[in-house]
Amino acid sequence: MEDFTDNKDVAFGDVLLSEASIRGEPHNPGAGGWPTIRYFNKETGYEGKNYPKKTDKAMCDELGDIEYMTDYILESGSTSKCSAETGAGCGEKELKYIEKFKAKGAADVAAQTTRLAGMTEGKMKPELLKWIKQRLAILKQLPLGEAAKELYSSTLDCAMKLLKNEGPSSFFAGSIPRMVQVGLSNGISFAMFPVISKLLNRVM
Repeated sequence: MEDFTDNKDVAFGDVLLSEASIRGEPHNPGAGGWPTIRYFNKETGYEGKNYPKKTDKAMCDELGDIEYMTDYILESGSTSKCSAETGAGCGEKELKYIEKFKAKGAADVAAQTTRLAGMTEGKMKPELLKWIKQRLAILKQLPLGEAAKELYSSTLDCAMKLLKNEGPSSFFAGSIPRMVQVGLSNGISFAMFPVISKLLNRVM
């Protein structure tokens, strides 16, 4: 898809099943028809999810329609063809929205993002949901631009403000749960390795 060549939110990949032994859960090659199409994002994790067909057509015919394929990529990737930085690929409605929120602060952008994200859970017309997702995709681009400049001027400035406002411990936030996770994982591996080795030696 040439439209997404420079989009950092999207990447495409192919798996050749004759060379890669992928069978059964959770990927289930062939489920829903060939080719097997899966998408991966923060919500799905490494397991991914199958493409939810929208018509009674064969998979290749449905996604052969550029409109269905584009909508699928935008929806699954929570992205947009509209660039908030350059305005490329944006419609008039999107451009007005970009200008409006470029002038606002980081707090306003964050509040609007939270509000719109909550709205996606409700029932609404497809065109309204599409516009909500378009706005979310635009807002996702803004914190790296104008809004963030109001918070920090550089990486060093960010570190100094973090140290001043939250103390040295803020640099290690989240490290204890990670240490517990790694410790338990490695401990279980070391404990089970000799047991499994003995069992395998008996069988073999």
